[in-house]
Amino acid sequence: SHAQGNTAIENSILAGVDSIEHGIFLDANQAEFMSEHNIALVPTLNAMNSILSADSKSLPQYIIDKTKMIQDIFYKNMSVAYQKNVQFIVGTDAGTPFNHFETAVWNELTLLTKIGLTNFEALQSATQKSAILLQIDNDYGTLERNKFADFIVLPENPLVDINAVTNPARKIFKHGQEIMNEYMEL
Repeated sequence: SHAQGNTAIENSILAGVDSIEHGIFLDANQAEFMSEHNIALVPTLNAMNSILSADSKSLPQYIIDKTKMIQDIFYKNMSVAYQKNVQFIVGTDAGTPFNHFETAVWNELTLLTKIGLTNFEALQSATQKSAILLQIDNDYGTLERNKFADFIVLPENPLVDINAVTNPARKIFKHGQEIMNEYMEL
């Protein structure tokens, strides 16, 4: 459910959705309910972060001010959700203003660690947990026999530094075959 406001989140989780996308005004009680009922959270922190990282001359000041005000609330609420053991899933809203497809996933991983997820948890949110939510985990999400081998090879360890995923020297594999890295410039 695409839900940002508290009432929309409440209605969605009581209706039994599988996930909440955004969840900006999620409260502690809702986070606890989500944890208890295995409802995932796809915060898309990068969408808001991209606006604040944009060239400020291209945006009206009131948009920047409103985004800054909401960002503090958003990050606080996402930290509470993490503390309540809500399942986080990587989503990006790539294609929204200043939120580029080339960098959105990598940025989202980094931002998830800023709200408390470990590097390992952030990586799992982009792989295994995403596949489970989408109900494609029989074929994707982990490297196992009889699954499609979609993965990246990095020159550095992302468990030590999550920003290792942005290294342009990474190699990308789809179904076990190396593909051209279309997004070399980050």
